[in-house]
Amino acid sequence: MKMLFIYDGEYPWDIRVAKISKSLLKEKHDVYLVCRNYNAEPLEEEFNGLRIFRLPFLFRNLLFFNKLINFPVFFSPFWLIRSAQIIFRNKCHLILVRDLPLALTGILLSKLFNIPVVLDMAEVYPEALRSNWMFDKNKMKGLNYLLRNPVFAEIIEKIVVKFINHIFVVSEESKKRLLERYLSPEDKITIIGNTPELSIFYPRHPTYPGSLSYLRNKNIILFSGFILGDRGLELAIRAMPKVLQKVKNTCLIIVGEGIGKENLVRVVRELNLNENVIFEGWVDNHLLPDYIASSTLGILPFYSCAHTEITLANKLFDYMAVGLPVVVSDVKPMQGIIDAEHCGICFKANDSTDFVNKVISLLNNPPKRSEMSRRGIEASVKKYNWENDSGKIVNVLSQLIKVY
Repeated sequence: MKMLFIYDGEYPWDIRVAKISKSLLKEKHDVYLVCRNYNAEPLEEEFNGLRIFRLPFLFRNLLFFNKLINFPVFFSPFWLIRSAQIIFRNKCHLILVRDLPLALTGILLSKLFNIPVVLDMAEVYPEALRSNWMFDKNKMKGLNYLLRNPVFAEIIEKIVVKFINHIFVVSEESKKRLLERYLSPEDKITIIGNTPELSIFYPRHPTYPGSLSYLRNKNIILFSGFILGDRGLELAIRAMPKVLQKVKNTCLIIVGEGIGKENLVRVVRELNLNENVIFEGWVDNHLLPDYIASSTLGILPFYSCAHTEITLANKLFDYMAVGLPVVVSDVKPMQGIIDAEHCGICFKANDSTDFVNKVISLLNNPPKRSEMSRRGIEASVKKYNWENDSGKIVNVLSQLIKVY
């Protein structure tokens, strides 16, 4: 099988794109990735067996025009032409599009070349945009502000669901949303979780990488991921003084970047928490398991909104795979995992007091944390791992080619 993979970001690197590509390459399939090019990277490149084809970077002194050419708007002639070149040159059998912004481009290419197209709905785009507008609207600028409109995205989604051949979603709640809104056939949707490769995450032992080395005698509370308004990190930071009153030897480590970081840095300064809340920025992906293994608790304190109630953060599964007990808000997808696997504890979303109580209860209870750690690893080995999910991807794509 030869597959065109359309990804609306820059590559390297994205964890889900990497895992899907690696799984297909392992089965001796060819993967051709087309991606954007904001930084004048080579137009063609091979990376870990994946053949990368970037959009052109034309105006070195006019960065706005380069971003305009590369911007993954819902339909773009630049993405269409570049992708068509790759399909024609390599005689691709199938198209996989990551997320909604370029799905219409994928559908048009499918009609032009008479090959199936699959949407990997890693993000429920209309709800993600609605969340951005709710929590981070003042940070949205330029093309993002003009084009990333949730109402427009819903119109596009309705068209895409009708004409796409198959859809991958990350949670049962996301699948249910599609079925209720669009009456799409159930066999057209497959749940592919944001699960980890166990060979990377397990087994792991504390190593205290980077700036964590001087914290080895502290309780480390870890958040890892994109820093956006709906992640609830401001709640967690404002809760830290109360946590520190009960468990003094505690530190919150935030790994990641995002448009919400500036506000969080301001809150940390306002509360004089510079020694107890540390921003690590992005770390190399191969180091992330070491950060998780060196921590005491993992947190995902997401606010409850339409977006968080239907999506599942991959970091929940990363925490579980390493055996890190978790404190998560009771949004439906995460609560379902915690209730089933008993690998952590839920607090009432948006409730700072409940968050404080749940964090303190686990920090003061090592035996309970140890049991949650065991259960998280056990659930990961049996169920929540990429080895299981990758098999479903290969099977769906292979069947599509046979019946198309």
